[in-house]
Amino acid sequence: MDVTTNRPVVGGDTTVVVEVLSARGRPVENLPVELSYEGAEAVHALTGATGRVQAAWAAGAAGERKVRATVRRLPTTYLGVRVPASGSRVAVAGRRTVREGTARVIVRARPQVTAIPAAQTRAAGRPFKVWLTTSGTGHATKALVRATLYGPFPSAADSSCAGEKVALSRRAMIVGDDRVRVRRISLRAGVYRWKVIRPDDAWNTARTTCTRPLRVVRR
Repeated sequence: MDVTTNRPVVGGDTTVVVEVLSARGRPVENLPVELSYEGAEAVHALTGATGRVQAAWAAGAAGERKVRATVRRLPTTYLGVRVPASGSRVAVAGRRTVREGTARVIVRARPQVTAIPAAQTRAAGRPFKVWLTTSGTGHATKALVRATLYGPFPSAADSSCAGEKVALSRRAMIVGDDRVRVRRISLRAGVYRWKVIRPDDAWNTARTTCTRPLRVVRR
């Protein structure tokens, strides 16, 4: 018996597949299977011609879950021997057994990332502080967050998080939900946008954010 799962994400589904094969590697059908997922109602089904049963549940909140599969009426590959009170022993074939299997499921979070300041106004030529922030992460994992500042653009309508107009870049190692200060920056007049990237890991999906325009004006 083999129990496999997908890599669920918050807001999606956890999918589980149970496959039952004979000792010769052939599918075993019409076996009752019970599938249980933490915090959800159990599913009961029979294996099909492929020896498989599949079930799905809403993934729920981010974190670790356990799936348990119980297969009943599984044919045994050995003979049982009855020992009566008197008389000869009797070999009994065709006995059935129960087998259980478990799988660990990690429901991955969808973290948020951004750079501060964004959607604000700063004075040209005057240094100001910059922070990189993460929120909604799972399991307080560590990630190298990278931020690229694009600009200057002549207007907000012309601004984007792509192209060759790269003003500077910053990065910071952030653990879980936190705000980390990076070096001060000083910019010339124009409109800028931050592109912030947090890579994926076992507990989180990757996240890329293009912030709202940052305006730098002459004063």
